[in-house]
Amino acid sequence: MVNIDNPKQIPIEQFVLPFSGKMSSNNRWAKITMIMPWEEINKLYSKKLCKDFGRLSIKPRVAIGALIIKQYKQFSDEETIEMIQENPYYQYFLGYTSYTYEPCFDPSLFVYIRRRLGAKLLGQINEIFVQRVQEIAEAERSEKDRQPKPRSKDRNKDNPNQGKLILDATVAPSNIKHPTDLDLLNQSRKISEDLIDQLWQAGQYLDKPRTYRQIARKEYLSIAKRRKKSGKIIHKGIGKQLSYLRRNLSQIEKVPDTELREILTSKGYNRLLVIQKLVEQQQEMYQSGEHRVTDRIVSIHQPQIRPIVRGKARAATEFGAKISVSVVHGYSFLDHLRWDAYNESQDLIAQVNKYRRRFGHYPEVVIGDGVYGSRENRQYLKEKGIRFSGKPLGRPKKEDEDNSVLSRKRHYQESCERNQVEGKFGEGKRCYGLGLVMAKTAETSESWIAMSILTLNIAKVMRQYFYALINLIKNWIGKNHLRQMSDIKPVIICPVKT
Repeated sequence: MVNIDNPKQIPIEQFVLPFSGKMSSNNRWAKITMIMPWEEINKLYSKKLCKDFGRLSIKPRVAIGALIIKQYKQFSDEETIEMIQENPYYQYFLGYTSYTYEPCFDPSLFVYIRRRLGAKLLGQINEIFVQRVQEIAEAERSEKDRQPKPRSKDRNKDNPNQGKLILDATVAPSNIKHPTDLDLLNQSRKISEDLIDQLWQAGQYLDKPRTYRQIARKEYLSIAKRRKKSGKIIHKGIGKQLSYLRRNLSQIEKVPDTELREILTSKGYNRLLVIQKLVEQQQEMYQSGEHRVTDRIVSIHQPQIRPIVRGKARAATEFGAKISVSVVHGYSFLDHLRWDAYNESQDLIAQVNKYRRRFGHYPEVVIGDGVYGSRENRQYLKEKGIRFSGKPLGRPKKEDEDNSVLSRKRHYQESCERNQVEGKFGEGKRCYGLGLVMAKTAETSESWIAMSILTLNIAKVMRQYFYALINLIKNWIGKNHLRQMSDIKPVIICPVKT
């Protein structure tokens, strides 16, 4: 059942504390509270809930606000609830009118909140938040200039293209063990042995099937404990583990599928399907002598993860979701998320169309690395009157010396601006959980990544207020310092003769 609080926030001076004193209105959480579009967030979140049935839900502001605090501060689920209990500014951010010692909800509910939100809904919240920030910035700019400018959504189609669209793609690694074929087969063999034990206890076999688990474990450890493993030894070990695993699966397949579904849990049955697919892939690679296969499974517990070859210095292959991100005016947007490897240049047309939907016009220039400069993309950008920042295809044209210098300077400047999206990736991976996704399922992992992008934009706004406050303090200190210096009378120090 929907549980919505009043979206209008009380002044922070009216927040009731159990002890004497008042909270500061200059706090970053108090500032960001006034900018967050809580009313729109309540409407979007309430669509996922049943209006007149079920238990009273957690308030949307409390649920999403707690996720923002967790992602921004990189707390664990339990630590996030404890910090909200201890910090009155966090409680004010969640919409509380007075300080309370009670926890806002149980930490285990974070999983269900992520699953309910999803990447699409968080992307909508991110766009609404950026739009709200830009409206506030335009209002402040118009007050200073006394010349209000038209909003982007009020512009018609005949207006020229405006703005810069910066594009790039990266991988958000998931928290899994580094996969090897031998370890995956050994782990699958253990799970198949547990499934056979469950079926035997349920009375599906007259005699318990032989699994040779002790012998299989000794053979696995004899290879795993070696400091140096040759390809021949690993190949032989994989063949033995495959034979044990195929034997176990043949015993499980004797039980009808309907009875398997009744005896095994949904998690156990899904693990069985993953193991069967894994055996097919490993058998194909073992017989062909290759190390590549389509939709290769690298984690039994997270079968959605695929190996993505990136060629980076730290890790040539990464395991996680590949995302396409666009940066406009310093704000990040998650445009595409997939679990398998793909060419990010295929997303350029869709990202340009999303830019037009968000801001009401096409960008003036698209800034990206060379992979985005395909002929199809260049043709599309040329039809829309959009310039691509990369080098033109074919032989360089003969130009005047002045024009060539200007073009080289512009190309260098735009290549430097492209570092902005790389900086966003580094900031997200280092500070806001994009570097290691701790969620387990595909839905919760996608919500984790989308929340990291939203937290990037919230952190940018917080820094703006922080730096503005520092500048005010510096100006105030500078004025007082000059005033004090003007009151000081000069003192002449005479040298002392020795």
